[in-house]
Amino acid sequence: LDAVGGTTTNYGTHSRTQEAFMSRSIIADGGMENGGIGGWLSYSGSPTITKDTTTVKYDARSLKLVAPTGANADKIKTTTITATAGNDFLARFWGYKSSGDNLIIYAAASDASDIQLLGIISAASWNEFESAFEIPAAKSNAYLYSYAGANTVNSTYYFDQLSLLPNLVNNGGMEGTYVSGLAPNWTNQGTATVASSATVHSGSLAQQVTGGSTTQNVTQNITVVSGKYYTVSGWLARSSGTGNTTMELSGAGTGTLTHNTTTYTKKSLTFKAASTTLTIEIYNSEGATVGLFDDISLIELDQAGPGTATPSTSANSFGTGKWSDSNGALIIDGADTLTYPQSGSIDNESGTVSFWVKPNGYDESTPVDKFW
Repeated sequence: LDAVGGTTTNYGTHSRTQEAFMSRSIIADGGMENGGIGGWLSYSGSPTITKDTTTVKYDARSLKLVAPTGANADKIKTTTITATAGNDFLARFWGYKSSGDNLIIYAAASDASDIQLLGIISAASWNEFESAFEIPAAKSNAYLYSYAGANTVNSTYYFDQLSLLPNLVNNGGMEGTYVSGLAPNWTNQGTATVASSATVHSGSLAQQVTGGSTTQNVTQNITVVSGKYYTVSGWLARSSGTGNTTMELSGAGTGTLTHNTTTYTKKSLTFKAASTTLTIEIYNSEGATVGLFDDISLIELDQAGPGTATPSTSANSFGTGKWSDSNGALIIDGADTLTYPQSGSIDNESGTVSFWVKPNGYDESTPVDKFW
């Protein structure tokens, strides 16, 4: 991989599947791989913030927080990001509690008012957290911070793979004042039976839909750029019934994501926009089924426009991604190359270039063990 030209070349006659596209996180050093502690600050008390190489989710380092006993002694926060009222974001991170009280992660506005609870780190294992939130009216800017309340004992926590991404879904977190059972900025198509629910994946509210169909659902239309790549994701759960909770795409992208257990589960799909309007519809496959929908996002990938050379028929076709997301990886073989331009994507100030490669074969005479 060449960080200047952004080119990867496959050597040998085998094929490989590679995570191909990037999304630009607003949080500096979210992968925790850079030196120092990146954009993290002590917010209250006297917590110790360091990089750790022993308890890590991915790559070589994580962020370690050690908080002494005492109320508010565990607060750390990210640097403030510039945002205005109505801006939507998706926060993602992995958390691990080694010892102590549970740690709550919030998003807050610049006036220190809480926007939304993003997740609670409560287990001595790595768990993924993902939450969609919107900057409220009359508020501006935002940061993420941690809080464990009274903090009755010394506590140790770890963070990894933190990202904060612009979300193109308007109120994907399903928060706000519901009208006739419908979350703000969503539309009831065909008089679907809807209500708010306190059984959430994150935040305070989720959208509940009873029954429904392709003509009776909750929907949102989103403007996209034809030819660009996007990943749509949402957290789905079935509250009751025997059918599937369903999130369906039409217009600029097509696909159907389903789920049929009471546990919130992430479903995602990557696609190349074929037109300028994407429609997201949420409903259930069976009339008596009650479905719950939360933290829906649409993230633009390849923001600087990656390009591929396509001497083989496999280039620009997709396979299952590293995280089991449908169409989440690009298949490259033969003499194909993937080029990602530096302009607007990689700068000289900060950032980590990382990617996953899955070899689908091996040529001993020309093994793939180097990248420029």
